[in-house]
Amino acid sequence: MSIKDRLNQIVDHQGKTLKEISTQLDISYRTLQNYLLGERTNISMESLKSFHNCLNVNINWLLTGKGEMYLSKEEQKEEFNIDNILQHLTSQQKQELLNRSQEMRLINTLKVHMENVEAELFSSKK
Repeated sequence: MSIKDRLNQIVDHQGKTLKEISTQLDISYRTLQNYLLGERTNISMESLKSFHNCLNVNINWLLTGKGEMYLSKEEQKEEFNIDNILQHLTSQQKQELLNRSQEMRLINTLKVHMENVEAELFSSKK
């Protein structure tokens, strides 16, 4: 199961509209939608914190699939610490996160270039 699948599982479990969840998380609707569709796989630290703080999501589960979807009462008391989460990832998982992040930066750069080319083509046809 991928991060995208786990994100979809969280959203399905909430019983709310995507707009309500995006507002609760303070993540733009489009960004959340891109996460759920797998069009954006480099989830920002701020988004991870929002899932953790607002929905009580176990970030370790979200990133790795290990553990429970939601934190227990005891775990809720612990402060979000990305260093602790990263310590539990294997070197292969860390490398995969890094690779995905680099791929997404490249894809986003290409999208911007494509939009610019499309805009130029559209304006030249007028």
